[in-house]
Amino acid sequence: MRPENKIIWISLQGQILYTYHKAKPTPGEGNYGDGIIKFFDSPYGRISSSICFDMDFPSLISQVNKMNIDIMLVPGNDCQEITPYHTYVASARAIEQGFNMVRAASRGFSASFNYKGQLLSSMNYYKTDDIILYSDIPTKGQKTIYSLLGDYFAWLCILFFVIISVIFIKQKLKK
Repeated sequence: MRPENKIIWISLQGQILYTYHKAKPTPGEGNYGDGIIKFFDSPYGRISSSICFDMDFPSLISQVNKMNIDIMLVPGNDCQEITPYHTYVASARAIEQGFNMVRAASRGFSASFNYKGQLLSSMNYYKTDDIILYSDIPTKGQKTIYSLLGDYFAWLCILFFVIISVIFIKQKLKK
């Protein structure tokens, strides 16, 4: 029997708030979820979660742009070869979507980032004997241009570059 890669959020009253199954496969893992990210409101802000490799997919994480997520809690597990890079990839999603993030890796680089991408605290499993990561993170996220426009902004930049290039080339050919 393969282990399930899932998160279960339980309220203070013992009610299951939601269950999230990892949405994106990594080699050798079992079943995957429906790819729908969920959230709950808490005294610390609106909280959501995804699992490890899910954070590598901007199209998956972009679901949260209408949810006003304040804090994203991300469990992970990384081999030494991708440590700390995999955690920094996840921090790019925090910058894009404007949430604060804590990524706790059972093995790998655990870290917290604010919505600006600033590293607040970190611990590398492969370089320390410490077992607890302490961090104070903001409890309020921020709307970003990317969270509002998505990839349209990048496509507009590419279009602008192409137009300017064509104008420049035409001017050079006239001379």
